[in-house]
Amino acid sequence: MAVDATPERTSFLTHIWVDITSKCNNRCPYCYDMGNNNSDVELPKLQEIFRLLKQLAPPNIILIGGEPTLHKNFEDIIRLANEICKPMIVTNGTMFSKSDFCEKIFKFGVGGVLFSLTSPYEETHDNITKRKGSYKELIQGIHNSLEFLSPQQIRTSTTITKDNYLYLRDVVDLNRSLGLFRTVFNACVPSIADVEGNSCLPLNDLASIIEDLYIYCRELHHSIKIATNLPYCIFDEKIRDELRTNQVIYTGTCQLYRGSGYEFLSSGEIIPCTHLHDCVVENPIAKHMNGAEFFECINSEKMVSFRKQFWRYPAKACRFCREWGKCVGGCPIMWNAFDPNDFLTPIS
Repeated sequence: MAVDATPERTSFLTHIWVDITSKCNNRCPYCYDMGNNNSDVELPKLQEIFRLLKQLAPPNIILIGGEPTLHKNFEDIIRLANEICKPMIVTNGTMFSKSDFCEKIFKFGVGGVLFSLTSPYEETHDNITKRKGSYKELIQGIHNSLEFLSPQQIRTSTTITKDNYLYLRDVVDLNRSLGLFRTVFNACVPSIADVEGNSCLPLNDLASIIEDLYIYCRELHHSIKIATNLPYCIFDEKIRDELRTNQVIYTGTCQLYRGSGYEFLSSGEIIPCTHLHDCVVENPIAKHMNGAEFFECINSEKMVSFRKQFWRYPAKACRFCREWGKCVGGCPIMWNAFDPNDFLTPIS
């Protein structure tokens, strides 16, 4: 039985994701955006989205897809984003493997590039992406990007799955050999491509893997970040405080609860999380909203009620935990694959 919490109203935005294309040349089995893979968002629609974003002034804009760099007007999109802030690009590295592309894009300025690395090994990476040559493109893309950006602006992101969890130390070693200072990992959660979470590891196994990885990286003085919100109680009591203090794990509220981050879909509709493509909450572009109207919309009773549906502690045990309020029981999407009562125990 879930335990209710209180969703917040928001007066600011922290992150905006802009889905600019459904085209992608990879076919990762756990992808959260398995669209028709052949459609760009038209530039006039994107201009409308960025018109609104200019008024909202989010400090972080992340360009995603599909593979965003495959958009036929990608150069124009970078220009638009730069009128607001230096955008982050999430990519599989395809286009960044081309030196002339890097030279054109980086002259406008970007906040950073996040390369989606599924495995540190070429054969495994290519098998997961279902495309031969994808690994070599990604590695070349990192090398090319380092010609224009600092190592602090470039990271790899690896989703921890049943297919690659044995090789995570090697992911770190690869990043260090490339001269990168920080490695990002995500916990695999159910998605539109894997509704039942068949690629997801049980949370007790995931916790042990993260603990081992952190200890390994601590000895190497290499920074890692687990980007997925995880329950605090699944980690060993001897190390969990250290994991949180060093910002390796995050257990607090995310934008789904606070209403402080949204993804713009190709239609101009917004969703509260990149994994929730079937949870459209509004279409501010079709309604020609300005910035004030957007904030009025996301703080309406309807939207606060919508957030309340998600902001529920997943197990009765959470009610008696001393971390109540500091931990929200992990990403709510993960409980589509697992029973929280099998994993969550109150910390006394």
